[in-house]
Amino acid sequence: MHTKAELYQLIKSEARKGRTILWYSSENSEMRHCDRAYVLRADRIAGELRGSQITDERIISLSFAEARENWS
Repeated sequence: MHTKAELYQLIKSEARKGRTILWYSSENSEMRHCDRAYVLRADRIAGELRGSQITDERIISLSFAEARENWS
């Protein structure tokens, strides 16, 4: 059985070979392993984050953006 660290290393190795990896997770901390993250809300892409933009704060902000807009 592989640990998460081993799995992340395998994914990075395959990505360096040119493979595209699509990873779905509800754990924000796993997003730090990604080059790009799409935040989904109501079955739609609420936003795209790249590199250093991928933070818990930005992920959460995009997740609730529509709810905040409705209260304005």
